Amino acid sequence: MKPSPLPIHTATTTTHHQAIRLQFSTILLAFFLGGFSTFLLFTTFQLGNYYGYSEYSDSLEIVSIPVVFNDINIVLNVDGDLKDKVKGEEEKKNEDTEFPYRPPVEWDITKGHDRRLEYTVNEGTWMSVDLSPDGTTLVFDLLGDLYTLPIAGGKAQPIKTGVAFDRYPRFSPDGNRVLFTTDIDGCDNVFILDLNTMETQPVTAEPYRFVSNAAWLSNDTVLGVKWFTSGRSIPAGEIWSFQVSSNPDSGVQLVGRPSFDNQIGPEEPIPSPDGKYFYYSKNTMDPSVFEYSKDPNKGIYTIYRYEIATKASTSVTGGSGGAARPVISRSGKYLAFVRRSIFKNSLVIKDLELGNERIISDNLSFDQQASSAPSGVYPSFSWTPDDSHIIIWAQGSYFFFFFFFFFFFFFFFF
Repeated sequence: MKPSPLPIHTATTTTHHQAIRLQFSTILLAFFLGGFSTFLLFTTFQLGNYYGYSEYSDSLEIVSIPVVFNDINIVLNVDGDLKDKVKGEEEKKNEDTEFPYRPPVEWDITKGHDRRLEYTVNEGTWMSVDLSPDGTTLVFDLLGDLYTLPIAGGKAQPIKTGVAFDRYPRFSPDGNRVLFTTDIDGCDNVFILDLNTMETQPVTAEPYRFVSNAAWLSNDTVLGVKWFTSGRSIPAGEIWSFQVSSNPDSGVQLVGRPSFDNQIGPEEPIPSPDGKYFYYSKNTMDPSVFEYSKDPNKGIYTIYRYEIATKASTSVTGGSGGAARPVISRSGKYLAFVRRSIFKNSLVIKDLELGNERIISDNLSFDQQASSAPSGVYPSFSWTPDDSHIIIWAQGSYFFFFFFFFFFFFFFFF
């Protein structure tokens, strides 16, 4: 049986209807005023837009200039190349006038820390490794510290520890120094560690643009990737050379970005043994703007060879599965690199004389081809002096276990 409705007095009903009509009218008025204000704001922005043509694009681009609406000054950032056109100024190559927005200050990341962490491990995650020129000693990074280890095995010896995150070590051609990247001054820069004195010296001193993936071109010259951002946090790399001296070097650009606002650029340089060339990788699937959710099996990265004398780049390998993290053999005859093979990551060797390629291992950990990878698509590795072996990190497990645990915890408790 349905319950009987409660009696409602006429006066109460009338008041209720009036309240409904008043509320409905208020909603209509709010929608009208909101829509009208949005129309005015949209119209004001359209009137305030400057339509310009960019030499780096085949489409019409819109540049917003300052607009005043209801006493509020609305300023939208403008891409550097188009802003220069609005001002009638010529864009200065490799000079960022928009960044940083405030002057950088000196910062030592090691100050203010007095805790000590001790641990014992027998494996690690995302470890770059290099072998000394004489083939006797390994240098590698682990949790932001640098270690050496005899190639025959044994106990690793720390050579650079502390709060700063140090990584990507590489032996110098004479074997007496180690090149590495560190954030000790608050920005990733390239430093050198003297293995005889254990003293460090900066190669770069960038206050804003990170420098990473450094490699020795000679005992006195270093290659590095300098990262540039424009209207988005996704950076584009440029390959620069830096002179090793008593003072940090500002560097010289070798392979740059196609344009100021480009989000794609060259990465992971590695010189040939004779110093005439260097190899590098580049995202060739995205023409200028970085896109997520790409299929690595279709080929995202391509490896190029840059001839220093002619300043010309030629494609070496790529295609299905891509090709990244090039490492040239000590003889210069072979090129090793990382390639995605459906659900596996493979280590591939290319014979540079014959042109053939072969997979020597498909047990690598997953690479970062589908991501923006300013730290490298895969950790750096090394050949032995006789080209008979490759020493590379693979199958670290802690990261994947942690990720699985975090996903499980988040899914079931939130």
